[in-house]
Amino acid sequence: MSSRTTLSRIIYRSLAKINMSAPDGNVQLLNIVRTSQKRNEFSVITSVLLFDKTYFVQILEGDKPAVHETFQRITVDDRHKDIEIIEWRDINRRDFVSSLALFARGPENEVQFMKFGFSEMLHRKRIKVAAIQGLAMALQSETLSKRGIELFS
Repeated sequence: MSSRTTLSRIIYRSLAKINMSAPDGNVQLLNIVRTSQKRNEFSVITSVLLFDKTYFVQILEGDKPAVHETFQRITVDDRHKDIEIIEWRDINRRDFVSSLALFARGPENEVQFMKFGFSEMLHRKRIKVAAIQGLAMALQSETLSKRGIELFS
């Protein structure tokens, strides 16, 4: 008898408390990424973190209890504030392959951000789930394709 766990996805947005113009701004961001990757690997979480130097938008996927525990840890992390849940729901399958893929907005991916309606920062009042999901999937696909890896739906 197989026991199947319920997969869950949460998408949230938060105001970053990282000063990217500070000399150690990139170091702070990389520390977040390294710590999150390790914790996500341990919890078998897949994730995408979008960052536009002001806001984080993160998608977490995994077993429901692991996603819940990870999100609870995030809510008490003082490196960001004003956390807003955009979507939290059960899913049938994961869409992402990495424990944490960081996509910081910059010239190399500006076209993708614009294509999905993010002409401004990620602070718009109402962010559409489909736009976030589409942007994250496109950025993941582009990155993997550059490495010679193709994902099949």
